[in-house]
Amino acid sequence: MPNDMMSGPREGGGGVKRTSVISAVCCCLAVILQLTAYATLKAPFFGLAFLLLGCLLFHPRSPLGGRLELESFLLSFTVCSLWAGIAGVFSVYLDDPSQKGDPLWFFTLATETGAGLALDDIRGLTAGSGAVLAWRSLYDLSSALGFEKGPYIAVAFNTFIVSAAGVVAVKTARLIFGDDRPRAERLMHLFALCGIFWLFAATHMRDGFVLLLNTLLVHAWACYLMRPRLSAAALLLLASIAGVVALLYLRTEFLFLPVALLLAGGGAMFVSGQLTRPSGILTILLIVGAAVLCIPMMPSSVTDLLRLVTGQAELYGEFAKSLDNSGSSLGVTYVINQPMPVRLAAGFFYLQIFPIPFWSGFSEVGIYHLLKALNGIFMWFAVPLAALGACRSLQVKEKTRKSALLFMAFVYAGMTFAIAATSLETRHVGAFLVPLLILATVPDLRAQPDIRAHRMLLRAWLGMILCIHIAWTVLKFV
Repeated sequence: MPNDMMSGPREGGGGVKRTSVISAVCCCLAVILQLTAYATLKAPFFGLAFLLLGCLLFHPRSPLGGRLELESFLLSFTVCSLWAGIAGVFSVYLDDPSQKGDPLWFFTLATETGAGLALDDIRGLTAGSGAVLAWRSLYDLSSALGFEKGPYIAVAFNTFIVSAAGVVAVKTARLIFGDDRPRAERLMHLFALCGIFWLFAATHMRDGFVLLLNTLLVHAWACYLMRPRLSAAALLLLASIAGVVALLYLRTEFLFLPVALLLAGGGAMFVSGQLTRPSGILTILLIVGAAVLCIPMMPSSVTDLLRLVTGQAELYGEFAKSLDNSGSSLGVTYVINQPMPVRLAAGFFYLQIFPIPFWSGFSEVGIYHLLKALNGIFMWFAVPLAALGACRSLQVKEKTRKSALLFMAFVYAGMTFAIAATSLETRHVGAFLVPLLILATVPDLRAQPDIRAHRMLLRAWLGMILCIHIAWTVLKFV
């Protein structure tokens, strides 16, 4: 394993200029598209307002900021705003059917149906009550300031939330790798190019909130694994408890996440050899303490939690089958209808390459299908890099860094298997993509061994995807 992870700061003035130019171009295009879509200056006004807020929060002189953090925020925010403008054009001029489902329902809840209702009352209407309450507060504030309640307000906020998750991702990478600018730039570019993050930011949906929450929990674990001290353990314990409470009002299907992260963290420390140190005893106590405190806040029994998970699996399975009245969907035939062991293995792989065929999202009118198709193409290139990163993580000598990287691999793999067993929805996997992207920053693309290994993996992966598309064509039409 190259010792590049131990190297000091690397400067990259050219990278700063490129990122600044891309951000400026995307910002200008976003303003033009939002003016075109909504025919009002209010739409870009809210976007620029949240852009300014982010610049203040993540400025190098801010306690939350830094040079890399600010660059990451600007790049992610402007790129996502560009796609938000495109989504607005789809909605207004193309009567986008994909924005008439959950996005319209959430907009109605935040502006009309949920007006005056308490948080628990809203929870009776939707599992995303926390997001609805945040949007409603934002709409009420804008209304008090004399602005009408347009969906672009919540979309601008969603863009801010997603971009903030990108900042947390960069902070996590810096915690693991130090001030390695090339790796940080790779991470911020991967984050800004991810189609599923564009979807979270550009539509009136709650997934951006879940993404930020998950990324914060992963960061809390990285802090502990890199510096396993009592203070870090206490903060992690508080974060785990807060995570359970937040998930109750954002996505109840993920209620098991804090406990799953505890298992992933313990497993990573065991594999890396950290459990033999005093920090191992602290980790065991942390797991026991978190379980004692978190489990009572979950559904009243393990049976209720299992019923919730299996109920979601049946719900999503029936929904997929309802869209396939002709029985022609290969995903339904070869994944959803398979016994659970086969479904887990096939579903895990399916979630890395969805959609099949990749052009299906380009043939349907709707920003939802378009962005999921673009995300599929993004995954073609991200997965081989992350797979190489997972292999290289096993070769890391420093136990704390090895634990943190293995934790990322365990979290992504474990949550993908869980989603393969339940919803089989790539949008849900998107909430756990940050660990995958951090693994994708592990390979040193300045070293010949990693360059050669990456090229070999990429060719093999793309060749496999080509073969799958050929097989799809044969099975579909022959």
